[in-house]
Amino acid sequence: MVHQLTLNFTQKQMDMLWHTRMKSFWPEQKDRFEVVAYQGADFATQFWHISSINHEYLNMFWLDTTADTFLFCAMLEQLNCKWLHLWDLAEDGSHCVLSDY
Repeated sequence: MVHQLTLNFTQKQMDMLWHTRMKSFWPEQKDRFEVVAYQGADFATQFWHISSINHEYLNMFWLDTTADTFLFCAMLEQLNCKWLHLWDLAEDGSHCVLSDY
């Protein structure tokens, strides 16, 4: 049986899910990141879109847990934001979300 849950969060609560935000530097350091998940069904289209746009308007968010990341991405979708879930291979690794949020 599948249940659908509706949860309500404020933007302040949403922003508490991530601990670090930076302007996107992904195009310069693509090899540092591994793609974990993406919005939509077509990875090639999403990857091309993220690769080809101006990253001046994108942010990278670092989160501690998989649960925080899944929740954050679901919230981004509700705000009609694009996102790409990355694994940051630097140091000990961590979750990173690239988004236009």
